[in-house]
Amino acid sequence: MTRWTFFGRVLPERIPLKVALPEWTSELREFALRYRVTIQIADGQFVVPVIIESGQIDVHTLRNLVENDIRIATDLIGYLIGGSFDIDMISATSNAGPSVVFGVKVPALEVARGAQTTSIESELLNAVAQEIPARLVLADFREAIRNPVGTGFFCYRAVEAVMQSMKAHPDERDAVAWKTLRDRLQIDRAFIAEIKKHADYPRHGKVSSINDADRAKVFRLTDQIVRRYLEFLRRGKIPLSASEFPSLVYP
Repeated sequence: MTRWTFFGRVLPERIPLKVALPEWTSELREFALRYRVTIQIADGQFVVPVIIESGQIDVHTLRNLVENDIRIATDLIGYLIGGSFDIDMISATSNAGPSVVFGVKVPALEVARGAQTTSIESELLNAVAQEIPARLVLADFREAIRNPVGTGFFCYRAVEAVMQSMKAHPDERDAVAWKTLRDRLQIDRAFIAEIKKHADYPRHGKVSSINDADRAKVFRLTDQIVRRYLEFLRRGKIPLSASEFPSLVYP
């Protein structure tokens, strides 16, 4: 049996959280996976041994599942004390030999951005600051990065915030605003639908999971929509031209 041990921190570290839970078994039929996990947290640091009893899975998807398991404990404790905790997964080791150090960035987004920069154009910053829906878009995109299992939910909510910003008035029908979004940003309906299908279950409180490959795909699609929306704002809400911005289609 394959064994992994995951290491990381519970944030904020200034709260010396201590938790020792009995081993339990997780079974995910959508991944044909069954594993045993033991969550141990001391002084805000966690060590989580995982034993895979059946099935095969890549370490990045397993990381996301284990993080979700840890959040069961931290979310419950947070609720009980009237606070909140976040998870910083740092590394993992395997009995088969390989070790993995997890970065703080989403690989799919890191590739899309190429050369890194922390500078912000004042023109873009002013455009976002003046547009409340844009702040909601970026906040949901942040949560999609922070919460792996909730990526589909938060990414689609970010796209919905873009849609709401397209309304001529608050009472305008969503269907009209969706068409306005597609026309102004040059985005095909199927492109957005592919993101939505990863959001439907969690949006309605249903249990769902997402593997790392699908998570990367959802990020790539959502990222392109958000980029176009920010460019739309930067240009003073002038519709993007099809000649400069070819229609985003899926697949």
